[in-house]
Amino acid sequence: MAIVPVKISRGSPSPHRPLIFISHSFLETEHPLFQRLINDLKRDPRVRLWYPPDRLNIGDELYATIQQAIRESDFHLFIIPKTPSTGVGIELQLLYSDQLASGRAKLILARLHDGAVPRMLQAMNCVDFTTSYESTLENLINETVAASQPALVQFALDQLVDALPIVEVTDKVGARLVKYFTEHPEDMRTMDRRLFEKLVAEMFRGFGYDVELTQQTRDGGRDIIAIRRHEVNTKYLIECKRPDPGGYVGIRPVRELYGVKCDEMATKAILATTAYFSPDALLFFENHKWELESRDYEGLLDWLHAYKTIEP
Repeated sequence: MAIVPVKISRGSPSPHRPLIFISHSFLETEHPLFQRLINDLKRDPRVRLWYPPDRLNIGDELYATIQQAIRESDFHLFIIPKTPSTGVGIELQLLYSDQLASGRAKLILARLHDGAVPRMLQAMNCVDFTTSYESTLENLINETVAASQPALVQFALDQLVDALPIVEVTDKVGARLVKYFTEHPEDMRTMDRRLFEKLVAEMFRGFGYDVELTQQTRDGGRDIIAIRRHEVNTKYLIECKRPDPGGYVGIRPVRELYGVKCDEMATKAILATTAYFSPDALLFFENHKWELESRDYEGLLDWLHAYKTIEP
């Protein structure tokens, strides 16, 4: 699930139960995982569920009903069809149009089998229920609930449209973003991964760096480039990892980041995570401490405090 730059809005502090719109081919209704998913979402008190009760070609009334449900929903769960169908294609266009109009990344892909991803959505991440159903469902619900709470309810879209390679972090939005996570640091553990990159980018902007946030579809081994031109010019490469709650960062991404750092001849590379590092990863950091730096959850709290200190 990729949700990007933030527009923070104020609202009621009471928990919001996100409305999830299910878009699917009617051929999928016979799939056992589909029936299980629908039943589990219906029973879960943390979310609300809406999905089409009938075929799309019945008439204008159903078409209007679908449009209204799409507008009112917080998230669109699009079940990737094993066989493409006209009805699903129409729904997908409606979902996509609503996402562009609202400026919020609401669309989530869900895989129940090996169906082909529609071309227009191939850049998106996918929730895969074919591997570990229970943990995937729990993560899906937790992420939708966390992302739909009043303080973080609106997100600007750069996932499905052409975007500039540099995503600028604005002072007003960025400062409010840092303020929120300074007051609610535990939310970092379940925050949207792209939003985590924005948070780190904003902190480095506050520290006095020129910040570049790379495109989400990049394959460069770093999420952020931070440059400061002062007495000595420095260039930091920053990779952001937000594992699932209870997870950790092993040595592989640390080695990969080190390789990118050497290839780009940067001053230093930093791996920031909302979790913690494995012992072998920490040993690798220690052996390359002048070229690599680790920032775990506690280190992020230090960054948040330092940012707050320098803000007027």
